[in-house]
Amino acid sequence: MTEEEISELYTRLAFQYESSIDSLLARQIIDSDIATTSREKFYDSLNEEKLYTHVEHENNASKDVISMLRSLHEVAHNLEENDLLNDLEKESVYNIKKTKYVIGLSTVYDCWLYLEHRNQSVAEYLKWYGYSNICIYGMDLLGERLCDLLTDSTVKTVFAIDRRAGEFICNVPVFCLEDVQVELYIKQVDVVVVSVISDFELIEKAIKNAYEVPVLSLKDILIEMVNIQGT
Repeated sequence: MTEEEISELYTRLAFQYESSIDSLLARQIIDSDIATTSREKFYDSLNEEKLYTHVEHENNASKDVISMLRSLHEVAHNLEENDLLNDLEKESVYNIKKTKYVIGLSTVYDCWLYLEHRNQSVAEYLKWYGYSNICIYGMDLLGERLCDLLTDSTVKTVFAIDRRAGEFICNVPVFCLEDVQVELYIKQVDVVVVSVISDFELIEKAIKNAYEVPVLSLKDILIEMVNIQGT
């Protein structure tokens, strides 16, 4: 088999497998622990059969199920963008994206609780780097929690950006990125902190294409803070 055929085989096997696992979970035939163990064995077996070599950063081979899923997300995204998936495979992509979101959300909350237990705050991090006035991009769960935590700190949330602006109540002004008010408010902030878990690079590009302002990921901030604590 050629490298391209092997890659396509791996992708389709993974789609079929993920669909089966999701179906078993939905019908409560298996629980999440069994699903996790099964996934580890499945992706390990693919590696052992040399059907696929995972490459995440540079040329490292990995049997870590989360890293494998991340690679699968990239493949799935490319196939979806080029309209190469049937309806069943598109549903599998949707389920894979949900898995990626849950992994990212778990990472954020795990880091956040770790830092809170050690009396380390995002406000201190932002202040250390000279960011006193910020804009929060994304006012879902993480954005709201960040805004709440900064209320009594020396870091001020000047405004927020969210595509659902006008659909909910917030204690700071909220606009869509395309709204003309953003041009006025963006001049008052030192940085935009993106609370959205996925597609940070796309969001960062959209903001920087419109305005000259630093853009940071909340998830990356928390991970960096944890790493600093561990050194």
